[in-house]
Amino acid sequence: MPRDRAIFTLVNDMGGKLDLVSAEANEVEQLRQRVAQLEAELAQKNEELAQITKSKKSEQDAEAKLAQSQLELALAAQDGQRQVIQALNDQLARQLDELSTIHREINSALHT
Repeated sequence: MPRDRAIFTLVNDMGGKLDLVSAEANEVEQLRQRVAQLEAELAQKNEELAQITKSKKSEQDAEAKLAQSQLELALAAQDGQRQVIQALNDQLARQLDELSTIHREINSALHT
């Protein structure tokens, strides 16, 4: 009987250890599943980040093109204004020459 009791105790001890090993194996499996889940979430977040980055780059490219277009338009308008001002300046120079000529003629007439 003591031998049977020793065997029973040994089996119980082994069963307890097997339960402990089984629980640890279950915990390891749960941790593996959690790691897999976190890796999937990380991959999804990386994809979202890549899409957001691509979208932002597209927006920035569009803004840069718009700014370039507006700059070119402003430069063209400035060039047009410069040409108008140059024409007015030339016209004023001719009129001043005419006035200078008239002034000399009047001055000459007064001194003769």
